[in-house]
Amino acid sequence: MADVAHDASGPASPKPDEIAPQQASRPDSPDRGKLRVFISYSRDDLYFADQLNAALDICGFECFIDREGISGGEDWKRRLGNLIRDADTVVFVLSPTSARSEICAWEVEEAARLGKRILPVVCRQLKGASPPPRLRDLNYIFFYEDPKVSDSGFGTGLAKLVVALNTDFDWLREHTRYLQRATEWDRGGRPANRLLSGDDIAEAKAWVARRPKNAPEPTALHLDFIRASEEEAEARSSAQRKQLEAVAAAQAERGMALKKAEDAQRKRATMARIRNIALVAVSIFAVLAGWLYRNAEQQRTVAEEQRALAEEQRIVAEEQKEHANQILADATDIFAQVQSQMDTETKKRVVAVFQRGADHGDVPSMRNLGISYFNGYGVTQDYAKAREWYEKAAEKGEKVAMLGLALLYANGQGGTQDYAKAREWLEKAAEKGDASAMYSLGALYANGQGGTQDYAKAREWFEKAADKGDASAMYSLGALYANGQGGTQDYAKAREWYEKAAEKGDASAMYSLGALYANGQGGTQDYAKAREWYEKAADKGNADAMFNLALLYANGQGVTQDYIQAREWYEKAVAKGDAGAMVNLARLYEKGLGVTQDYIQAREWYEKAADKGNARAMVNLGVLNANGQGGQQDYAKAREWYEKAADKDNASAMFYLGLLYANGEGVTRDYAKAREWYEKAADKDDADAMGYLGWLYDTGQGVARDYVKAREWYEKAADKDNASAMFNLGLLYANGEGVTQDYAKAREWYEKAADKGNAIAMVNLGLIYAHGQGVTQDYAKAREWYEKAADKGDASAMGNLGLIYAHGQGVTQDYTKAREWYEKAADKGDAEAKANLEKLPIMEANGAGRYAEALQLQETLAARVEAVETERAGKPGEETEQALISVTWYALLAREFTKALTVADRAHALLPDDLSIETNRAHALMFLERGEEAQALYLAYKGKPVSEQDAKLWERVIAEDFAEFRKAGLTHPMMADIEKALGVSP
Repeated sequence: MADVAHDASGPASPKPDEIAPQQASRPDSPDRGKLRVFISYSRDDLYFADQLNAALDICGFECFIDREGISGGEDWKRRLGNLIRDADTVVFVLSPTSARSEICAWEVEEAARLGKRILPVVCRQLKGASPPPRLRDLNYIFFYEDPKVSDSGFGTGLAKLVVALNTDFDWLREHTRYLQRATEWDRGGRPANRLLSGDDIAEAKAWVARRPKNAPEPTALHLDFIRASEEEAEARSSAQRKQLEAVAAAQAERGMALKKAEDAQRKRATMARIRNIALVAVSIFAVLAGWLYRNAEQQRTVAEEQRALAEEQRIVAEEQKEHANQILADATDIFAQVQSQMDTETKKRVVAVFQRGADHGDVPSMRNLGISYFNGYGVTQDYAKAREWYEKAAEKGEKVAMLGLALLYANGQGGTQDYAKAREWLEKAAEKGDASAMYSLGALYANGQGGTQDYAKAREWFEKAADKGDASAMYSLGALYANGQGGTQDYAKAREWYEKAAEKGDASAMYSLGALYANGQGGTQDYAKAREWYEKAADKGNADAMFNLALLYANGQGVTQDYIQAREWYEKAVAKGDAGAMVNLARLYEKGLGVTQDYIQAREWYEKAADKGNARAMVNLGVLNANGQGGQQDYAKAREWYEKAADKDNASAMFYLGLLYANGEGVTRDYAKAREWYEKAADKDDADAMGYLGWLYDTGQGVARDYVKAREWYEKAADKDNASAMFNLGLLYANGEGVTQDYAKAREWYEKAADKGNAIAMVNLGLIYAHGQGVTQDYAKAREWYEKAADKGDASAMGNLGLIYAHGQGVTQDYTKAREWYEKAADKGDAEAKANLEKLPIMEANGAGRYAEALQLQETLAARVEAVETERAGKPGEETEQALISVTWYALLAREFTKALTVADRAHALLPDDLSIETNRAHALMFLERGEEAQALYLAYKGKPVSEQDAKLWERVIAEDFAEFRKAGLTHPMMADIEKALGVSP
């Protein structure tokens, strides 16, 4: 869990509202409530399976696809069985090879045993292949364009598959969830503590009862699990439970009563002490002040009557009056300090004292009356009254009153908000040397309140306040330097000011020093130092520091990773009301990190954070409701939470709303609405939304199919490092969809995807170099890319490496190496690699010049292929035709030209449109001296690709074949003329 630390920037050092434990495009990266799909396929169909995987992922499904292959001694059935068990639906990729695969057949039987829905999709013609028995009565979805099947093809096939997958979505998700719990119960020895309880039992029985018509039956294990749960619940002793509950209730009630009594006694004692102190102080000071005033007045009267002693008495009276004023001032200061702790009656008596002092012209009393009205101490809160008394005190030069007035004007309390007036009063207080006023003036300029934002002016005022020792000003100067506001960004200067503020005990400065060390700003990154400063700030109650300490422990930065310690720090930050900590605490419970996984607890913490307006918490609550985690699956609730977060401009919420409408979850499926939400999220730079918009236009869902628009959105997503979008852009350019076909551009996008570790992109790059598409043909480069993909376990790459070594393409021909790679691919279930292993002895004989032997071996293999295909499909087809093409080639090299033509004619009859047969027919005609026929055939297909697979042009294939003939010592005078006519002279 790579959590993201709070930033140290900004005068107020705000931390991001959306804290997420994952440092990625979507940091929290929660599950989206997707339907889980297991793709069963033959290794021959890996390319199609990967395309289907990518397409379903973009359509909002979570796909399980096994790329590991089957190795000797491995318990592969358990591994694949777990994947099938955890899936909601199995999509079976049906092809000639998967129909014959024993492993694929086992996967079908296992899916049936587990009661999984199976959806067969046909990726290419079956050519007579017989699908597994359990699939024969099912409806097939055709992903290749078949003229005999309406609406066939990848796009329409995908649309049909998406509709089928979303049918009975909720019931199937529950099927998987109950099966997972039942399996855990069964494998664990069927203990009672893993059974359902309470309302969960009734919900499970209701689930069985509402099975949709075409949904799979619950398995025997499902029913055993639910039945055992019901029996266990009935077996519990209700009498004993009630007795225990009664005892517990009595203890709890007694404990609460004792606690209330103790709290009440303690509160009465505390309030009595405060009241007694306050009353004594009020009485003493009030009596003393009153007596001194009266005595002073009496002395003045005497002085007037006795003018001879007037001057002496006046001096004494003034001294006593000044003494009385000082006592009153001291008294009011004491009252102001303890006023908030007094009970209501005492507060009223204190306000009366302030009022008497103000009536006598006492300035501190006027100020304190302003404070009393501002806070509602002993009087009804009244900002207008507070302003009146602040103004009276301020007019007499009272600095605190000036600051109070500035606050009222800045907040619009007791009148219209007026930053200009606030600044005026702050300037007056600053003229009197008040550091707080200087700091507040700096804050006004920094925030652009009451005038143009001016960081230079802000810095001036912060510096004046800092010169007077104001820690907040020192901290704000550090923030200005850290953010480069009002000057060049300077982390060293920021650190100096933060350190000065920290020396004065400023917790925010301590926190920001920790952030500088954690981010390596202004020095070497040092998590140990960061932790020290965070701990100092946390000791002073700084919630941000507590949060970032939790992050250090969660990420193992400068400490051993420790989710328990992380949880403790999150809980401390939560106690301070930190919403971000609530979100991350919820994530710990959601993922079971440092705690037992508990979706209910996770939901509770998300709700607390959401109550504080945290949009990320709202999104995650939507996800939990959509997934049925911690409660019933509820798409309506999920949508409510997403909408609340979207109202706060949260892009992830907008994206999820798009998914709900695209999938018809809790709403009628509406691609137009989905597009609207995706566009809103994309406007906020959400890369996933951009990719989904591209897919809508790519597949024509809710819009007219528009490859140009699709490309535009894919490009936007790719600019944000979205690997799927990069791969899709490569496909658009390779296929010429919405763009001119451009293999160079396709290669660029494949390379970008490969740089992000995409194995299929690596294989496609190998194919581009092997076939010379948009590049000079370069088998060495092809081999490099195949090797990279093979290192990631890609079987097709291993098979292609075998081909390179078998044919000596870019390497010295090496049949031993070829066999090694074929065997590795075959071990992963690659059917083509297995076939190539059978052909390897033929190639070895051919490479040694033993052409007759190679021909004999190939004829034997072709006969075996034809027999197997005929038995399976009832007649020979494509597989036989391919084997016959090889017979023709070896017959040419063995100089059995008549046999070559005869076999070529037979292969042509099986597949008349295959130009690879026509090349060998032309060669046979030439060597049989049927020159006119040969020449006509050689020139008939100039400029046409021989096959769709590699797009190699006819003339290039002819030139390569002639080169092989010459190597074998087989020449004919016509060869040079044909090369010249085709423009491929050596």
